[in-house]
Amino acid sequence: MKKCSAIKALLFAMIFGSAVHIDASATSLTPEQILTKELLLNQLMTHIHLLQLDFKNTGAREKLQERLIEITAVFDQLPKESSDTETSELLSAVQSLWPVINRHTQWLVSLPEQSAPPEAQSLMRALEKLDRQLLLLRQKTINNDPKASRQFRFLEQALFMQRITREYLGLLLLRENADNTLSGRMQLQTMATHFDQRLDIISNELKNNPHANPPLKQSRAAWLYISRSITHFPEQRVPLMVVRYNDRIVKKLTSVQRML
Repeated sequence: MKKCSAIKALLFAMIFGSAVHIDASATSLTPEQILTKELLLNQLMTHIHLLQLDFKNTGAREKLQERLIEITAVFDQLPKESSDTETSELLSAVQSLWPVINRHTQWLVSLPEQSAPPEAQSLMRALEKLDRQLLLLRQKTINNDPKASRQFRFLEQALFMQRITREYLGLLLLRENADNTLSGRMQLQTMATHFDQRLDIISNELKNNPHANPPLKQSRAAWLYISRSITHFPEQRVPLMVVRYNDRIVKKLTSVQRML
């Protein structure tokens, strides 16, 4: 009888102990998890810009659909609430914004290629707001773990590259619809300068690392190839090239993150 009770107690502990573990992991948020979501979201915004520049761009349309599927999957994994009130409010904002963005983007992709590019300002504003909410969520997690900021600096650099590309494409769209503002061009140049400096720092840190050094060198080479087009905007209009090399840089930097 005692043996039976012991077995029952063991089974109870295993079942409910496992449930508690799953629940804890499901509701945890790390800077890496949020950075991954920010990268996907900014890739989505990049391909929306590309599609606006050329609505017959089949590649941008396909990538947009792929990102939608990926982002929907990772956003479904976000916890619905937190013991921290501010975090719960941020999560609630993310959960309410994404379904609207998802429907609007799906509608955009479903339009025939022969259509005129529709106005997407409201969609981009919603995406930018969602991007800010994710950034605030990440800052909350970093505040809880001050060492995390340095730990994930390669993902942050990859996200910075993605934001530069997004800004570049956004200015190209402005050029088609109105005069570019001087502040927009200056902001793009400032971002490019900071990216260059930060890439130098992390490259020098790992110049003797046999695994991390090669992809960092490749990132530097790809950046040098497109940096003039970015810093001397609007002299050159090469959106497809910038996006292609942006993707290469992002992949190389995220691979370094996985190594370390």
